Amino acid sequence: MSERRPSRLVRHLVDVYATADPRSLAAGRIALAALLLVDLARRAASMRTWYTDDGLLPTEMLRAHPTFEWVFSFFIWASGPYEVALGFALCAVAYLALLVGFWTRLAHVASFFCVLSLHGRVLFVANGGDVALGELCLWTMFLPTGRRFSIDALRDSRDPQRRTVASLAVTALLLQVASIYFFNAIQKTGPTWREGTALHDVLWQSRFVTAFGVFARSHFSDDMLRVLTHLAHGLEWATAPLLLFPFGKNWTRRSAIASMWILHLGFALFLNLALFVPAMLAFTPNLLGSADWDALTSWRARHRGRAPLLDALHRIASRLARWAPPPSGGRVTKAASEVIVAGAMVVAAGELLVENYAHVRARRADHRHERFRRCPHGRRPARRSLE
Repeated sequence: MSERRPSRLVRHLVDVYATADPRSLAAGRIALAALLLVDLARRAASMRTWYTDDGLLPTEMLRAHPTFEWVFSFFIWASGPYEVALGFALCAVAYLALLVGFWTRLAHVASFFCVLSLHGRVLFVANGGDVALGELCLWTMFLPTGRRFSIDALRDSRDPQRRTVASLAVTALLLQVASIYFFNAIQKTGPTWREGTALHDVLWQSRFVTAFGVFARSHFSDDMLRVLTHLAHGLEWATAPLLLFPFGKNWTRRSAIASMWILHLGFALFLNLALFVPAMLAFTPNLLGSADWDALTSWRARHRGRAPLLDALHRIASRLARWAPPPSGGRVTKAASEVIVAGAMVVAAGELLVENYAHVRARRADHRHERFRRCPHGRRPARRSLE
């Protein structure tokens, strides 16, 4: 009996923290690719200003004085408008291939380098949405997102219904989402959050308040804004535990998804945060469980009707599937992928502990407390003379 318990525990932990339904990963791929295309279109509208030598930051100056020490962007070597337009066109091809799932793994890798390049060229105007989008693209790159709802899947003869995905990349993606909410919640310790005035104050930041936010700051009472402030903070606190709770996976994940949607739709209602809201919501399809998809399939079977457009698209996709790559995913490839993911997780954890403001502040507080404790009678240590 004792020999079976560790095996059951391991299987349970893998099921909760490292397993995903391929339909969820496919839906997440489609959401990611659609958002990447939206991001590309937004940047194309001001391409000359931000990406060419005629704009605000010429490539020569950027190469001589990079925004950060380690930055990758192939747009650094594109100076003219035609060169930049070619780079944007290549990004669009990669994103479209990812959207329809054609040579999905190659398209995903190409999309990751494209989004790095687009963001790395103009890091001085980046925001949290750009970071979240890059993180989502990174971790899902190691997952078989083309196994369902893709052109590649039409060539794959494996039964997709019963094969779940077990990978360390699922764990990394889950921890990434949970850490975003946890560290955002833990850093909100100022008086505006304790007293519930944060929303009231931010609604007077006219540079990113929406039209509804302008209406709310004039018509909502202070008590209502205080309740909404505490609700937003409470949802941030609740999301990470719901994502990582080891029991009742189906209902805790559904609750976490609902919490994320309520929180971010609330953000979008009051504030213009660019791609931050859709980037965070793009994580949620990956969190859906098999039970959710089975219920959706059952509902669709009861309400199925004629769909000529879908039938036509399926015929086109079937023809394209002839040029799709053969099914892959040998043990060596999977093992190498898991090793890379493990290394990336170690690097990400190190960066989190070194650069996260909440952790640095707590570490400094512990250091001050230790110095104070070692002083006789609790006095501050005397400063050394500079003479």
